[in-house]
Amino acid sequence: MPNVLKKSKKKIFYNISELPTFLYKYKKLTPDFERERKFIINSKFHFSNPKSFNDPLDCRIFPDFTASKKVKKAYWRKRLTIQFPLMSRNKRNQSVNKFLHDLEDPKRFSETKKIFIDSLFQNGVLCLTEQPDNMLLWSYYADSHRGICYKFKLVPENFEYMEKNTLFFLKIDYENELPRINFYLDSVDDFTRGLFGIKAKCWDHEEEWRFVNNKVVGKVTD
Repeated sequence: MPNVLKKSKKKIFYNISELPTFLYKYKKLTPDFERERKFIINSKFHFSNPKSFNDPLDCRIFPDFTASKKVKKAYWRKRLTIQFPLMSRNKRNQSVNKFLHDLEDPKRFSETKKIFIDSLFQNGVLCLTEQPDNMLLWSYYADSHRGICYKFKLVPENFEYMEKNTLFFLKIDYENELPRINFYLDSVDDFTRGLFGIKAKCWDHEEEWRFVNNKVVGKVTD
């Protein structure tokens, strides 16, 4: 049984003084170096779809929807109020009651799960590491030591860009047991950290940091 997500003081938003001075990215070289040219000269980054990750459990922790009816109703009423501020209170309550009733149907719950997973894969992820000289990382991600390792210096401008472009930055935690995330009860930070920022302990040699972009999967130029 996976452990309950631990409340953490670790962040998904950091000040520049709290971060490593440099981070690194291992890549395979292309025959004509066209991708490398775009990467270095045009600052064209690729935010990967989590579906492509080599760890089959990475970003695939489906949340627990267990909570009291009172908590569930309060959560969805709040969501509807934000999304549809002109909706009447009576209509809002009717919509919430119908939605929660429909979720009791296994088929509808399965459909909702698929919607959640599909929305998760709309987030692009740029994976970096603190290590430029790790033999395993050269093997995994740099074409068996035939590739390249890029070096990035973190500067304040990085964070100005993040604020303007809905990115967040987090350090990966490595756990012996993957967490159970509660959709209703966990805070936004803990929920986000549980989905994108926790991997199995066996990956801790990667010392990974991530940029997560909740609007783009694919190439991003700045």
